Amino acid sequence: MTAGADEPVSADGHDAFDEPQELDITASGGKIGATNLALAVLLFGTSVLTAQYFGDEGRGLLALVFLWPTLVIGVANLGLPQAALFHAAKDPRNAGSWVGTAASLSALSGVAFAAIGFFVVELLLPDDKPGIVWPARLMMLGLALQPITGTLLHPWLGLRRIGRWNGLRTLVDLVPLAFIVVLIAIGSKSYTTLVTVQLTLLSAIFLLCLSFWRNQRFRFDRTKVRRIFAFGLPTALSVIPFTLSFRVDQAFLAVTESEAALGHYAVAAAWSMLCLPVLNTLANLALPRVVQTGADPSTVVNHVRFSVLVAVALAIVGGAASPFVVPFVYGESFTRSGQLAMILLPATAVLGLSTVMEELLRALHRPRSPLYAQTAGLVLTISVLWWVAPRYGVWGAAVVSACAYSLAASWSATALSRAIGQPVHRLFAVGRAEFRTLGGLVQRGRRMMRRR
Repeated sequence: MTAGADEPVSADGHDAFDEPQELDITASGGKIGATNLALAVLLFGTSVLTAQYFGDEGRGLLALVFLWPTLVIGVANLGLPQAALFHAAKDPRNAGSWVGTAASLSALSGVAFAAIGFFVVELLLPDDKPGIVWPARLMMLGLALQPITGTLLHPWLGLRRIGRWNGLRTLVDLVPLAFIVVLIAIGSKSYTTLVTVQLTLLSAIFLLCLSFWRNQRFRFDRTKVRRIFAFGLPTALSVIPFTLSFRVDQAFLAVTESEAALGHYAVAAAWSMLCLPVLNTLANLALPRVVQTGADPSTVVNHVRFSVLVAVALAIVGGAASPFVVPFVYGESFTRSGQLAMILLPATAVLGLSTVMEELLRALHRPRSPLYAQTAGLVLTISVLWWVAPRYGVWGAAVVSACAYSLAASWSATALSRAIGQPVHRLFAVGRAEFRTLGGLVQRGRRMMRRR
């Protein structure tokens, strides 16, 4: 795409983003955190609605429909959304060409992976479940849209356009709720109808994301391809073990356990995701904060310490509440899910902490370190789970996942300490400053609630 006559371009021909907006950490963190919390509640509500509508066996089959397409999506984007975000944040004056180049590459990747996945997915699904093959194939076709949509969306965070970024990603995350509501409204439990509605909504969101770049110098620049892939490919490769570590447990259980057991595990995993909104907020802020402060080591240390405090608090409170809250919300038939969440929720908090440290490593232009950390976690998962899952079922899978997340977090912490020249123990030495910060944020939240 070429520049239009009305697009804001500087006198020297650069894009409109001559200077990025100043990032107010507290205000931006509040906006991102509120959005993350709202989306987590939305995801939780969608999970409850889905489980109650389809039942435990139906929920297990739905997990199979989404399992392999979700895994392939993590590979298909080739790290291009993250590369576009990073380079747009570092070089905002040329954001249009960075994003345009990455988006063009994303389109090619999406089409290629969608075509391959359409034919291969049948080989990956159980032979005795032919009814889910066509929905899974339709999901694979959605791969053509997923990478380019992410590449158009995420750079707005790097450009500090927090409101626009929040709004667009909220639309994406509303899609699961929308297609479940449509199914309930028409009285259907067809997985094919579900996936068709999803793809229709994602197509509309893609066009909306594209429209926001219409007045920028949105173009392909072949001179930027090498630098985009230099950052993107290690990031994409790290997504593979990350996604597999998060999904391979369900893949093993799909073979060794019943649909009902897989449904219980999927519900426990969905509930455990509720601990991520705050930690995801800290991960979202990592790159723009490090860029703004010039990669100051003290900024990195303080960011990790506060993240550790939050992760520990969430793990303790959430893990203790799970056996009581999950069956109350989902129904008594999901009591086992609440018990599993006592392991999976603290494990997910560790996963969230690892994500924060990995984003800090990428902000320091060390995209390979997260790859090594996640690969270590995946190797542990696969090497142990093949033996544990047939013998200990969902409980063994939960423990193995917790160990894998912990290993990845430890690896990331070691890499981060080397990157900033500080000992590892300093990263985890939570002190009064972090408690004061947390207390201040809680007080601020209370004041905001009272005003409303």
